[in-house]
Amino acid sequence: MKIKQSRVLRTRIYSWATGVTLAAWLLGYSAAPSYASEVSEAYVPKQAEIETSAVIGSIRDSESAHNYIQPAADGGFLMLNVEDDTEASVVHVTYGKLDSSLDNIWKHQQDLNVQTGSSSRGVQRETSDGGLLFLVDYTQSDGMRDLQASRLDADGNTLWSRTLSTDGLISYGQNTQLGLEPLEDGGFLVSSLNPAEQSFTVLKYTETGDMLWNRMTSGVISGWLVGSHNGYYALLNSSDGPVAVQADVYGRNIRDIHLDLGSGKDIATVRELPSGHIAITGLKGNSKRTQVLSNGLQLFSNTDDYAADRVYLPEEQLYVQFSDQYDPLGKTTKMHGITITGLKANGTQVWETKTHYKEDNSFGIRYDTGLIYKIPSGYAVVTSTTGAQKPTVLDFAKILIPE
Repeated sequence: MKIKQSRVLRTRIYSWATGVTLAAWLLGYSAAPSYASEVSEAYVPKQAEIETSAVIGSIRDSESAHNYIQPAADGGFLMLNVEDDTEASVVHVTYGKLDSSLDNIWKHQQDLNVQTGSSSRGVQRETSDGGLLFLVDYTQSDGMRDLQASRLDADGNTLWSRTLSTDGLISYGQNTQLGLEPLEDGGFLVSSLNPAEQSFTVLKYTETGDMLWNRMTSGVISGWLVGSHNGYYALLNSSDGPVAVQADVYGRNIRDIHLDLGSGKDIATVRELPSGHIAITGLKGNSKRTQVLSNGLQLFSNTDDYAADRVYLPEEQLYVQFSDQYDPLGKTTKMHGITITGLKANGTQVWETKTHYKEDNSFGIRYDTGLIYKIPSGYAVVTSTTGAQKPTVLDFAKILIPE
């Protein structure tokens, strides 16, 4: 018997004002993918719903949105919001935790005095004991740039907060890209990438924030840091192509491996999986490929090429495809339709959902294909709301998959 297709859809139209208010909060192998688009006519995909959820807040560091959102080991999510208040010359730092349903567990706020007109940014990660470590990079009133670290326990109580020593950090400043990795010994690593100088610096700190050592690698175009129990891994786009480097607890290189991500592909995203494996996605033009590496940088699984409008979830061997369509509603207004589809490697649709937004020069929205996570009810995906002369606002949306 052929199943009757039922399209259940929850759609909302937003204005800029609804996104800007900081409210509730955020949310947390081997496959052979291909470009196959044939879908079995006998199979009807589940019709999912999109439900708006927590508002994370406004950020200006929109290219590093992943630094403000992190899935937690218990299925929840950690969030960080760093918002500059130029009139008051302070930066409002809000941080907290959501459960797997995106409901708030705890949250706190602190204010830091900053130099008028300066901008701030942050990065946060979950610690091995379920707590939170976050950094705020800001300029003090006297013009000195500081990197403040704060360590919290699993209940959100502050254990310590201090300014980090950053000796050896090459050309430290706003043009660099920050990385953070807590370690099992209680210490943590901070990385800084300077694209102009093509330098990648890693600093090791103790569990109370005292610096132990720093290491700098040159010839690096872009880089990612992943901690391990006996050192760290650095995934780098270098002048010699994409490279994976394993270092020991003193930052000394143990081995480096040139990654075969496909002809001409550079590393586009790096994601640490709950298993401890590392998913590395290469990109060139409209073509992606994902490799999963296990401990010691051993190849665990490898996909074929797949389209750039998809994101691969190795834990489920599932592809999520995001498709946008724009229909004009006048000279300055348009309707933005978004279709999100869950696909198997052979192109079979598992589920599908659609939504739409009325947009103009002061409001536009996109779904961040790099920030999608599995939750019990389906998936959580981060949306970015933008507008002329306005900061980016991050929101969480749920994709609810029917049983």
